[in-house]
Amino acid sequence: MAESRYSEIFRLMRQDINGAKNQGLESFTIDQLFSWVDRVEIALGDLDAGQIEETPAEKQERIKRDHDYTVSMTQWIEEVKHVNASNLEGIKFHQAGQLEVFRGAIRFAEIALKSAVLINGGAAVAFLAFIGTLWTGTAENPESIMKLSGPLMMFVWGVFLGALSSGLAYLTQICYAEGAHNELCSFLVYEE
Repeated sequence: MAESRYSEIFRLMRQDINGAKNQGLESFTIDQLFSWVDRVEIALGDLDAGQIEETPAEKQERIKRDHDYTVSMTQWIEEVKHVNASNLEGIKFHQAGQLEVFRGAIRFAEIALKSAVLINGGAAVAFLAFIGTLWTGTAENPESIMKLSGPLMMFVWGVFLGALSSGLAYLTQICYAEGAHNELCSFLVYEE
């Protein structure tokens, strides 16, 4: 519609310029130019009001141009929809892959923490059983048994740190899910 309006404006301008040329004018004075701009403005008002009739050929051309524009825009919109749908599927596929990698990392971390607690706990129990056997068998030399308390404490610390790591892993997952807006997580987030 806008193209038709502008083409009509230029047609009127050319018509006035050709009329002036046919009358033998080779130049315009400033006053004549202002007068011409006023006539073009009046013609534009008439065009906006629909008072200027277009010829059947111009109307047919405008209808064809509008139809071609509508068809090309519809095709473009469909292409954009197809590209966006394709991009969206790619993003969904990528996110699903990232989610599986994330879940796998969490599973491996859980297994590692459980293994650390289980191995250290089992070693501490076995070490306690060993110390208990030594205690009942050699009650006259308690100093040798006391020397085994250091290695036993290492296994106990292994159990404690494994359990602490599991708790911290749980806490970080809560903070990751809820964000730093949770009061519980605010001390973990470093803000500059």
